[in-house]
Amino acid sequence: MPLNQRGDSMLDSLTASMQVNEESRNNCISQLQNCREYLNHDTGEISFSGYLKNLKVYTSGDWLNISGSIPKYYKGNNCVNLSMDELTEALNQLSEDLGVDTSHFKVKRFDVSYTFAMTYHPANYFQMLIHHPRTEANSFNRGENGIQFVNQSITLSFYDKLREMGKKIKALDFITVANLLRYEWQQKRYVERVFGCKLLVADFMNPDIWERLIEKYKERYRKTIRSLQFGNAQIEELDQIVESIVLVKSYRDDNSYISRFTFDGGTYSE
Repeated sequence: MPLNQRGDSMLDSLTASMQVNEESRNNCISQLQNCREYLNHDTGEISFSGYLKNLKVYTSGDWLNISGSIPKYYKGNNCVNLSMDELTEALNQLSEDLGVDTSHFKVKRFDVSYTFAMTYHPANYFQMLIHHPRTEANSFNRGENGIQFVNQSITLSFYDKLREMGKKIKALDFITVANLLRYEWQQKRYVERVFGCKLLVADFMNPDIWERLIEKYKERYRKTIRSLQFGNAQIEELDQIVESIVLVKSYRDDNSYISRFTFDGGTYSE
């Protein structure tokens, strides 16, 4: 079952950039914490790097770049994803805090993920994924908290979310389950290849985009982790949860969308 019991967006981190004028750049720089100035001695170009809460913000010429976890920026943690409404609020707040409309920023990387409450300890699933004869990936890395399947542009991560958060989990009193497995798709390069066109920050507020992202999220899983031909409780449970994610859209009176994710027939929304 999903840990997130609301109409979640699945977006964790992103890296995005846009060309801005000097006034907008300087206004943004004035909002940053721990801002540092860098001089390129070869070109004479000055760049800046600092933070807006957890988000790294940096300039390169007239380009403004942002990178980091949107749930952490908005709520202080990324254990539970933002709802669709919260994501919209977070991105609007980011634009307000920076003094720049971030909706037009071009996305250069994104991470979409979900945290699932599992029957067994996450380590049991990692063992099955690694030794599974039908696992397909260019390579995999086994880390302290889980495993990663890696190629040039994509990383699929499966890890123990409680262990990854460490002592920070004590501050989250709503976490009452022990076996939290996170499946994360990191599109590190070639974002335009996902849909055959560039992706803007504003697109993450579009339910139609999320329908397609969910299918891609499942597709990445299928291509890397093929279903077993014989029974295995851990893999079958993981298969079922990933495949059960769907997005249901309905309309408010003003014709705007209400988006809900469903799992195994149960709908979760605000």
